[in-house]
Amino acid sequence: RELAPAGRRALEEAESERARMLRVMELAVTFFEAQVRSDAGAKARAYVEGRGITPPTADRFRIGYAPARWDALQGFLASQKVPLQVAEQVGLVGTNERGRYDFFRDRVMLPVFDRQK
Repeated sequence: RELAPAGRRALEEAESERARMLRVMELAVTFFEAQVRSDAGAKARAYVEGRGITPPTADRFRIGYAPARWDALQGFLASQKVPLQVAEQVGLVGTNERGRYDFFRDRVMLPVFDRQK
């Protein structure tokens, strides 16, 4: 359900900083998982399989792929209404004199999970 701007703002303010960062990282994992299954992820899938990692194991460990583009993850996060400052804060996006860029490009992604959660 769509929230009015004031309702969305109140919800965002109520969300703790940690929860916000975890939500952004979960969105990134979901994005990378979708990319490894796409046509663009064919080389990454071949690499993972060549290392002896079966598709069920790759799915279990949520192995993904970061596309070669400079702004692929940023575009996805923006479509999810994620402030890019949060993506920068968790280390997914960097900034230089030309602007923001995806920190991870053209690589297999292995998420790290907190076992204490």
